Amino acid sequence: MKLSVRGLTAFVAAAVMASAAAATAQTNDSTTTVPFSFTVGTKTLPPDTYRISRLPNHNDVVQISGLRHGVIVLSQPEGPDRRDPSPRLVFHRYGDSYFLREIRMPGNAGLTLPVSRPERDAAEKLASKAAPEVVVVATRQQ
Repeated sequence: MKLSVRGLTAFVAAAVMASAAAATAQTNDSTTTVPFSFTVGTKTLPPDTYRISRLPNHNDVVQISGLRHGVIVLSQPEGPDRRDPSPRLVFHRYGDSYFLREIRMPGNAGLTLPVSRPERDAAEKLASKAAPEVVVVATRQQ
């Protein structure tokens, strides 16, 4: 009987620690509904509601996951935005193509995504060589 009580106690302790870690990790997660298809790196994601979260112990790695699609991307951490601390996604738009370029997490943590080859190709296709239109989608903390 002592063995099963010890096993149960160890299981409960592990479950409590795992749920505490999960709750801590979720405090900086955010969700947003993106009403258009967009490209992150080389992957195009469809319109959907997405959860944006940093991977634990990796401040520069972000997971963007929807109902059926997702991507993990390497980013460059950025300082706080003194003009607008609200959580948001910032896209560059070239014609009908949207490219995710910046993520602002709750708490004003900024992450910049590198220019991808598909975005460079889209920029080159523009006859006017004009700067991209910047599109902002607000996010909400989970």
